[in-house]
Amino acid sequence: MLLGAMLKRAPERLIAVSEDTQLNAVYDTMRASKVKQIAVTKGDKVVGIIDYENLLDAVMISPHDYNYLDAKDVMKKDLPVVTASSSVEEVIDLMIKAGTSALPYVGGGVKGLVSRADLLGGIDAFVTTEPRGIIESVKTKSEIAISNTLVQKVFKLLSDIGI
Repeated sequence: MLLGAMLKRAPERLIAVSEDTQLNAVYDTMRASKVKQIAVTKGDKVVGIIDYENLLDAVMISPHDYNYLDAKDVMKKDLPVVTASSSVEEVIDLMIKAGTSALPYVGGGVKGLVSRADLLGGIDAFVTTEPRGIIESVKTKSEIAISNTLVQKVFKLLSDIGI
């Protein structure tokens, strides 16, 4: 299953902060934008992602320095990017390997972030709208193997986020 076909809607805008933004301002931007992850940019290039886990880690590790830390100090960096033509299985693998809750979504430039919640919502929509569901709609042994692998990865993703 391709990411573009599965998403309820593709990311349309990038919510971002610069790498020099102080963490308290990063938190304020995330809260005001009602997002759980935010892109970190250097110029017009995405260089990392920050989520609430990164912010909590910064407070726990260095509570006295929190107000002096910038986005570049705590961001997850060197992340792979995904496109509409990326397979959902590949996206899940990339998120798990990178240890992140979101990845940059590109298509003529960075469009936004694709998160675990986006994947789970898209998979849920597919399963509930597809008359026979993922497993029942497959026809060959290889499709069954791919489908079973996808289901296992979804369960891994769910367990990683505590569901």
